Amino acid sequence: TFNPDVLPRHERICSKSQRNAEKRKPFDTAKHRIAGTEIEAFMKANRRGNRPSTSEQKAAAAKKRSDWRRKHETFIQSIRAARTVTEAVKSGAPLPPYQPSAPNPDYVECPHCQRKFQESAAERHIPFCKEMTS
Repeated sequence: TFNPDVLPRHERICSKSQRNAEKRKPFDTAKHRIAGTEIEAFMKANRRGNRPSTSEQKAAAAKKRSDWRRKHETFIQSIRAARTVTEAVKSGAPLPPYQPSAPNPDYVECPHCQRKFQESAAERHIPFCKEMTS
């Protein structure tokens, strides 16, 4: 559906863009976002050969097995408990006793303040808490 007078011009421009497209590298937004910040030096040092091998990745994945079934059961129990409370409020009956949810076994306890954190947060918190308590 091109105008026949414009078609040769279009073909010339289109062939240029196709040649250039093969040479272009993908645009790395993270690289441009990090440029000029303190993180830039860390990222350059971290890119060279510090990645775990595939066998290490598989071992880490086996260690962090998904426990979706336990999480699902906990979620269903909390929904059912909330439903019994709602029904008791509607009917005017006394409220059922409070049943706190089970603590997450994946959390790491801080030895200094006994609070529990996710692994990545615990890695940051524990040295900070140790320094603050001593």
